[in-house]
Amino acid sequence: MMHRCRWALMLSAVAAVALIAAPSAAANVPGFYRITMQSGKTFHLVSGPNHNLISAPTDDTLITLSQSASGAAHLPFRLPAYGIRYSTVQVNSNGTLTFGSTGASPSFNNQALPTTDFTAPTMFPFWDDLFFDPADTSLPYDQGIFTRTTGEAPHRTFTISWQGHAFGNAAYAVLAQVIFHQGSQNVQYRYGSRDNQGTSAPSETIGIQLGGPSHFRQIAFNPPPPGVVRPGTQFTLTHH
Repeated sequence: MMHRCRWALMLSAVAAVALIAAPSAAANVPGFYRITMQSGKTFHLVSGPNHNLISAPTDDTLITLSQSASGAAHLPFRLPAYGIRYSTVQVNSNGTLTFGSTGASPSFNNQALPTTDFTAPTMFPFWDDLFFDPADTSLPYDQGIFTRTTGEAPHRTFTISWQGHAFGNAAYAVLAQVIFHQGSQNVQYRYGSRDNQGTSAPSETIGIQLGGPSHFRQIAFNPPPPGVVRPGTQFTLTHH
């Protein structure tokens, strides 16, 4: 997989994988997440311009969602992270979600957690160098960064769906979602594509971080083949 000038760096780091890792001293601190893995979950593709946060080829972009916004950028309810509910979040086109109005970064260079690139609470469903082109019909799904609200208050579900491919490698499909449930602190990451595709080794960071080099839970960082996600994989982050 071509990721600009970091192919050699990726190869040197591909063996560095930490599954469900966190600082041992923080494992039982209230406000952390327990992470469980499931399989066989349906990845529901999202389509339509009314759900798409982008309308043109997109790379290294931040998009703000809020309760006061309209259209796809509208939050139907406050989104939870580490026991706090936020009315503003920033979506990174490179597969991350940062809570609050500050601390986000469009960084495409995924790293092991913790990372100083993000200083506010951040979720990492699939942090990597990603690209989206809504006009490109060569893939079997609509490309974009989509949002969708389902259900009725107070039991609504809000989904953010990254549907694109790796930068510089249109053959490497990326389908990743983060799913929120109204009234719950728990979150799901769900996947519709493998992180190990053909000759392209996995290259992603999956996890959650409170901010800066503080508390974090890392699910994977550049895992070696055969990777950690495939269609139907889901990680449930249970807040405690």
